[in-house]
Amino acid sequence: MYADDLGDGPAQATLCEVQLAIVRLDGEVRAFNDLCPHRGTALSLGSVVDGGSCQELRCPYH
Repeated sequence: MYADDLGDGPAQATLCEVQLAIVRLDGEVRAFNDLCPHRGTALSLGSVVDGGSCQELRCPYH
């Protein structure tokens, strides 16, 4: 996956058998463990939202 391949929302990727949520926040590509610590769902199923002063990756349950 290349940075230009990212859409407006998160994407799922695997690196060394670790599931990642890849997302562009405030113009920068970021990677997170693809697991919400509260609900155990995939963050890659979430969305990018405006958090006021910055963009945030939001779990689909929150």
